[in-house]
Amino acid sequence: VFTQDWSLLISVGGYLGISGLVFVVMFIVAPDLQDFEAKVLPPLANVSRDLQSVVPFVFGLFLSLILARWWGMRTTAVGAVMDACVNVVTQLSFETARLAKTPEEFEMYQKHVLKIVKLGVLSIQCMTEGSRGQVSPQVYVDNGLMESEEAALLENVETRAPIVWAWISVLGSDLLEKLNIPPPNRNPFYAQIKHAGDGL
Repeated sequence: VFTQDWSLLISVGGYLGISGLVFVVMFIVAPDLQDFEAKVLPPLANVSRDLQSVVPFVFGLFLSLILARWWGMRTTAVGAVMDACVNVVTQLSFETARLAKTPEEFEMYQKHVLKIVKLGVLSIQCMTEGSRGQVSPQVYVDNGLMESEEAALLENVETRAPIVWAWISVLGSDLLEKLNIPPPNRNPFYAQIKHAGDGL
């Protein structure tokens, strides 16, 4: 968590800077520290003692809200997209293994499935960029997730994950069409596409 970006270090540095600024101002405004201690510290001690009675409740509420928010993101956002990736790939792999008539045909279909796997991984990366900041699409090419021509289409796009899932939908639909899957049997695939869209 602490190695993803510089936001934590920037926040801590900001707090240290503010603390140093307050120290300098207090040193200039109140050079007589003993007089300052006699006048200011007793009221502060009273406030601190009063706050200590509510701190456990506030901290517990804060911790509960943070965990609920994190778990909600895990299950309804990132978790939903990851589950959809697994389910889509599982269904398509099963159908290709069941209906491919020749080894050559099976290999061709598996290339489609592998492309969908890469796009699924790419969609997760695009989601994480929402908090870390976007990267150049060339990174996707360097990681072997897409071709240069495809990366060029994402160059000036702010929200990339829905576009990636649109490509997954097109590739999966094309593969199901080539396999002559009856339309009712394609519904689980489209249900997973919708599930991923809800998570995005």
